[in-house]
Parts: sequence; C-alpha cells; structure tokens
Amino acid sequence: MLVWADNVCCSCCQLLQSRPNVNAVLVTTEITTPACYSGKDKHRQVTNMIFRTGASAVLFSNKPSMVRKSKYYLSHNYRVHLASRDAAYKCIWYGPDADGSNGIYLGKDVVTEASKGLTIAMQKIAPKILTTGEIIKYAATEIQRKVLGKKMPAYKPQFTKCVEHFLIHAGGAKVLDGIGKELQLDEYALEPSRMVLHDYGNVSSSTTWYTMGYLESVRGTKKGDKLLQIGVGSGVKCGVNVWTAVRDVHDVQDAWAHRATDSSVLKQRRSRSNIGSHLVMLALFVLFAAVVLQYAANAGLLDRFEPVLAPVQKALAPAFEPAQQLMQPLVTPLVNMLTLGQEQVKQLMQG
Repeated sequence: MLVWADNVCCSCCQLLQSRPNVNAVLVTTEITTPACYSGKDKHRQVTNMIFRTGASAVLFSNKPSMVRKSKYYLSHNYRVHLASRDAAYKCIWYGPDADGSNGIYLGKDVVTEASKGLTIAMQKIAPKILTTGEIIKYAATEIQRKVLGKKMPAYKPQFTKCVEHFLIHAGGAKVLDGIGKELQLDEYALEPSRMVLHDYGNVSSSTTWYTMGYLESVRGTKKGDKLLQIGVGSGVKCGVNVWTAVRDVHDVQDAWAHRATDSSVLKQRRSRSNIGSHLVMLALFVLFAAVVLQYAANAGLLDRFEPVLAPVQKALAPAFEPAQQLMQPLVTPLVNMLTLGQEQVKQLMQG
C-alpha cells in the first residue's frame, strides 16, 4: 500500500518533513507471545482471547514522482495522549496480578477513557472536514447551551455526510460499539472493523490497516472518497487520520482474498457494465437527435439554418439512412407534432 503525504504530523511523516524527496516504510505488528497470560485474573485473560498476531506494512512518500502511484493522500491528522490522568493510564497497563503473573490488564472503563480521547481528537479534526450545515448546527446548539443557558444535549455532527469510509480500531466489540455510538455510525460503516475483529481479532496497531485492506478488497474506494482512520491504544492514546483517495482502488489483498467473493466480483462487473450501458445510451441519444434533425430539415423546420446545416446534412446523410429506417416509427409522430405546431404559430401570426 502506497500513501503520499507532505504536510502532516504523524511520527512517520515527521521524518518525511525533515527529509524531502524520500520514501518511508511503516511496519506495524502485534506479537502475542510476550504478553501471554497464564494467571486467573479475568481482566487479564481477555487479552488472550481477543489479541492475535498480525502485521502490516505501508509505504509513505513525499516524492512528487510518487503521486500518480499513490492510493491516498493524508489530508489531516491529530494525536491525543491522556497518560497524565491516572484513570486513563490504569485502564490498560501491563503488570503482575495478585499472584505475581504478568499480563495486560483491561479495565471496565476502557471505552469511557477511549471516548474522552476520541472526543478531543475529533474536536480538532471536525472543523476541517464537516459540511457547512453541520458546523452551523453545532455552533447554534453551543450558543444556546453556553450563552443562553438552555439545558439541552450537545449536538453530535453527522460524520457520514462528509466521510465515505471509517477505519476504526477493532480493539473489541465494546470499543466498536462505543465509538460507533459517539460518531452515530450505522452497521454498514462499522462492518469493515467488525470483520477485522471477527476474522483476525485485535492485531493492535495493525487493525486499522487491516480495515483499509478490507475496504479495498471487498468494497473498493473511489477517487475523492474520504477515509477516517481512528486508532486507540494504551495510555490512553488516540490518533485520527483523514485520507483522501487520489484514484479508484479495488485491489484484492491476500489477507482478504477469502472475503472477496463472487458477489464483489459481480459488483465490479456491474460497475463496468454500467459504464458500457451509459456509453450505449449516449450513442443512441446522439443518433436519435441526429435523425430528429434530419426529419426536421426534411419538413422545413430548419430552413433558416440551411446554409449552416446543409453541408453537415449532406456529409452525414448516407450514415443515417439505416438509422432513419429503424427509428422512423418513433420519429415521425414527433416531427408531425413539430410541423403542426409550426403551422399553428404561422396562423396565429397571420391572424
């Protein structure tokens, strides 16, 4: 996967900012063996159930020559780290249980703390991607709440109106439910992330890249589509990236070959057949218009334009003779109506 970036602040792209005209490979991985827990604490046993080994590799570039080869452009990003708060730091941490067995502790307030970090990040990202209407609704609600003192819930913008695809960290079912609720996402938007959790489990920092792979393999992305990538990790930390597709992408990746079923292939074929049908309809429309003009000229409706149309008519007449015979049943009534209308106009002008 190749992405292009030149003005963003993620750790990988900070390297690109200081080194122009270079490529950078970002490798994310999750290895479960070091964190495997053998104790009896339920909070630590969860990690054995949902975490899986996985990895991904992404090629970043700030070379102008790589723009045409790229799939996405990183438009915006923001990162939040809440480890200074005890509640955020202690909801996910690695350490011994009461019996001395080390493991990753997952508290019940993970979703709550992750939502706080996501809220801060989205407050920075939202003004850059929301539609004008959503911004006005949010501002009007905040004025009523904070200036006029009205008791009313804060307005939650509809991100589905400005973002086509969502790449959400598949940390667990509750994490997806919580983020989906905060962003008001339906199951269609959450499906790619749920499929990652279902097929591969929590592969840590690789989950959102797996989600992007699912989109490319099963649904495909179109030029101009925006992808909202949301990552959550221990700390708690939260990162949000906004990607813009620079071209159509429908690449079946090895990790999702089993999901790229005949239905997705059929969908791709349908899209291609739609293009073909549009071209056929356009050709028929042009042909129909040409035949109508031919009949209109024969009926004398275009006499005033004869000096201009005569050479064109003479050159194209042989090519339209078969079409005239084919479309005569459709065109003749239309020409008769036009002729009748012209005669009525003449009568009115003479009267």
